[in-house]
Amino acid sequence: MPPRTLREKYLPSIASGERILAFAMTEDEVPGSWSSYMKTKAEIKGDKYLLNGRKTFITNAGVADIFIVFARLNLMEGARGIGMFIVERDFPGFHFDGEIPGLGVRALSWGTITLEDCEVPRENLIVSPPKAFSLAMDMFNTERIGNPSICNGIAQRAFDEALEFLVGRRDPRTGKSLLESYQGLQFKIAEMASLIRSSRLNVWHCAYLIQSGKPYVKEVQLAKLFANEMVRKICIDSMQLQGGYGYSAELFTEKLVRGGMFGGIGWGALEILKLRYISELMKEKGITS
Repeated sequence: MPPRTLREKYLPSIASGERILAFAMTEDEVPGSWSSYMKTKAEIKGDKYLLNGRKTFITNAGVADIFIVFARLNLMEGARGIGMFIVERDFPGFHFDGEIPGLGVRALSWGTITLEDCEVPRENLIVSPPKAFSLAMDMFNTERIGNPSICNGIAQRAFDEALEFLVGRRDPRTGKSLLESYQGLQFKIAEMASLIRSSRLNVWHCAYLIQSGKPYVKEVQLAKLFANEMVRKICIDSMQLQGGYGYSAELFTEKLVRGGMFGGIGWGALEILKLRYISELMKEKGITS
């Protein structure tokens, strides 16, 4: 039988959920926003590449069977020397170092791997330099819209928790709900609803731009920035509106606060989003720095 293509070899089992895929780019010594200066290296030896380096903050590292690993193929600085490999968990030289406990979003796990002369077949180099890193960045910009979608869901649940609490709690003087009794609380609920609706519209607009093949990078940065800051505010407001109960671990809001904080860290920190937006804006205006 002729050798299978990489698509035939990997995609069916990944698509069916039989095998789990993970993405390994970030390194201990290199901040995530400077990944183009990664130190993990790949060297050719016979019919294999030998990969050496350490990757961290890999989503699902503890359960993944297949890893997309980025490594430097030559000494050229920055992004142009980086290639993209498919690495299987049972390849010689692959080591899972353990999980990194997360504050929130505990449905996911993060972990670290070490590659020590990890043997990777030559055909498992799926994208060569200089295209590999720029392709990953393009993927990040489209994937980045998933983050505000998650934030919107967390914010909506935090809103629902606060609303249910205010409707269920009674003013002992009148017997009416707290929501009926206090106009200030009504204002707060309306403001929260407005922020969530605005964030949803931002995401839908970005999805439309991506689907239509129109420029979207600048808009995605703003959508994520807005959602990341919005979800933190909504979750804190929800906690505040529920008083002592809101601050306790007794209510679900505690979990939402922890989960909401992650939005502005994963998939690009708030500060990086602002810088990327300004960078794209200056390109539009013909300004170079």
